[in-house]
Amino acid sequence: ITLAAGVDPHSGAPAIFGFGIDISGRKRAERALHRSEAELRALLEAFPGYIAALDDQLRYTYINERMAEVLGEQASALIGRSVGEVQGESRSAAVAGLFARTRAGERVVQVRSFPRPGHPDERLDLEMTHVAGPVGEGGHQTGYAFGVDITARLRAELQLIGARDEAQRAN
Repeated sequence: ITLAAGVDPHSGAPAIFGFGIDISGRKRAERALHRSEAELRALLEAFPGYIAALDDQLRYTYINERMAEVLGEQASALIGRSVGEVQGESRSAAVAGLFARTRAGERVVQVRSFPRPGHPDERLDLEMTHVAGPVGEGGHQTGYAFGVDITARLRAELQLIGARDEAQRAN
């Protein structure tokens, strides 16, 4: 409600006018939006994989703790920083190329290998799927990377190849 002082148009006496707008619908929509945001954050944090989101300037807008740990940082310390600042300019150039492909509609899947957090002598192999989000206001678009740990699968594949090769040599 907004109050305003004025003059009564009929009597000419001083008057106070009140104006009200029903915003209950907007408040319900805001509460629903906040619930939806909280649910999405809970789902993203519960996801057992690795997630990062970048704006079109290659700045982190979201990163889950698992992915941040791989990069040696806390998630909160990465938000707003660029890929170049965090991973170096050569990686930034590679990510820019991936982002261009996803913006053109391609879903890009690649395997990336990192030092395993807490065990730098071991490797962590992630199958990373890169996609672009919808085009937003002003033509801005978010790029997403979703990673799944495939270290054990790759290790098993190498063991199977080694066993096959050994069997072939024995014959």
